[in-house]
This record gives sequence, C-alpha cells and structure tokens, in this order.
Amino acid sequence: MPRFRRPRARAGFTCPAPTHQGLCGLEIVAARSTTSRAKALKTAVVVHGKFSEKELHDVRTSHPGRYVTLDDDVLVLWPGGQIS
Repeated sequence: MPRFRRPRARAGFTCPAPTHQGLCGLEIVAARSTTSRAKALKTAVVVHGKFSEKELHDVRTSHPGRYVTLDDDVLVLWPGGQIS
C-alpha cells in the first residue's frame, strides 16, 4: 500500500491561518518549485509564483470561510478568523 506524505514546505513555511480543513493548500502551494516566496503576516498569507485555477480552488477548499484571491502571480489568503 503506498504511503502519502505531506509536501515539505519551502523554507520552513507554516501556514498561520487557523481555518484548515484537511491538508493545507497554502503549505502545498508554498512547497512547489514554481513558488518563489511565501510570507505570513499574522493570519494573512501572500504567496508569489505561478498557480493554476486548481491550486486556487485547493487553497479555497482548505480554508473555508476565508477570502482567497489570485492576481497574476500573487495568491493571497486574506486575514480572518482568530489569530493563533
């Protein structure tokens, strides 16, 4: 039986948002080779790189109730919820 491992986050990036549902879409996106950098500001996260509509959908799915946008090469999880 194959074992699935959670992708290792680039540069130790850990998502600060407390609204995870299943695997964190932001941590998965941050670990991709097409991501140049990810920065967390309290519970907001800005990720620079090349992202597909599927990746945007996956991030939105893993953070229900949060506003997630994609503008060119910048994906943003906007602040919301409680600060952990």
